[in-house]
Amino acid sequence: MMRSDFELLYALCLLLAMVAIAVISIVLFCFAYFRVDDISNGLTNSKFFLSRKSMMGSDPFSRFFIILSVGVVFAFPSRYLKSGELDIDDYKNFPAGLMVMIKFTYLSGLLVGLLLFVIVGFGKWVGWVN
Repeated sequence: MMRSDFELLYALCLLLAMVAIAVISIVLFCFAYFRVDDISNGLTNSKFFLSRKSMMGSDPFSRFFIILSVGVVFAFPSRYLKSGELDIDDYKNFPAGLMVMIKFTYLSGLLVGLLLFVIVGFGKWVGWVN
């Protein structure tokens, strides 16, 4: 069955969104396995990290949870600074390059995830997705 140009463009957008999610997940796993010492050293006084650090094992799920927790705190720091979960000295002294990379990756994941919901919702609305 021949597909229209719009259906092919839709499928391409859906594929690109899934590839972006896979790439973002791989980058987050790299942070969780190879930069965890830098993250741990930078957040020695922050309550949110100290409470979650004890749950971190060598398995990918707990490490992914930790890096997502760090990502949300760096993406929206004012909320965590007000509540006392993020220590102001940890925030100021955390390696700037690493913080920017974690924040960018986390916010990119949020954006692509939201975009994926919009793409699938549009496909359902048009009738291309059952």
